[in-house]
Amino acid sequence: MFLGFDLWVEVYASGRVRPSLFKKGGVPTSDEDPYKGAKVPLMVVGDNIVVSVDITLPPDGFRLAP
Repeated sequence: MFLGFDLWVEVYASGRVRPSLFKKGGVPTSDEDPYKGAKVPLMVVGDNIVVSVDITLPPDGFRLAP
């Protein structure tokens, strides 16, 4: 999910955002996974919905993308 800056700040301040690990291809993973490649922590909401800021959106706008 891509958010405008003001909305992004509100979501981060809500306390519902948590870090989650992802591996190549955007596949969710965990510390226990024996995957040898890089695991990248991204901020997510709910069931691994990645939250990112998009400065091209209006401050309170959002866009969903696969």
